Amino acid sequence: MSTTKCKTIQIFFDSSTQILTKCRKLKEIVSLRQEINMTDRNIQMVQQDLVTIASQTIEHMLLKCSRWQALRADILAQYINKYKIQVASKPSKPSLFPASISMRLVGKLLGKELKLSSTRIRKDPTVLCTKSKPTTISSGQKDLCESEDS
Repeated sequence: MSTTKCKTIQIFFDSSTQILTKCRKLKEIVSLRQEINMTDRNIQMVQQDLVTIASQTIEHMLLKCSRWQALRADILAQYINKYKIQVASKPSKPSLFPASISMRLVGKLLGKELKLSSTRIRKDPTVLCTKSKPTTISSGQKDLCESEDS
């Protein structure tokens, strides 16, 4: 579930709670909370699920979704040109390492949300980098992409 959908559900729940509170029907509030299982434990479990879903969605946006294809192409072209200029100006010692370039590129594609060190990108096999083989899209993400494209 995306954060947009969660926010919509939360807004709906808040407005429903406010309406019921104004009517002073506390029984309805309690029954509503019980009906949708709004407990602190359930909220924490949903947040953990959202972290997993968010990482899958980011990978989908970066590598597979055709909706982001133009943006990916523009950003990749900018970084390739910058790297060519730096290598041409200092052929003996380039100022950027490939891992640093990967980190900056992925951070740019994510809207500057990536805060990984270049050492972690090089050494950690679980960190997604441009050389690793992407995993398959789950059916829900594939449907999401197709619905966005149309």
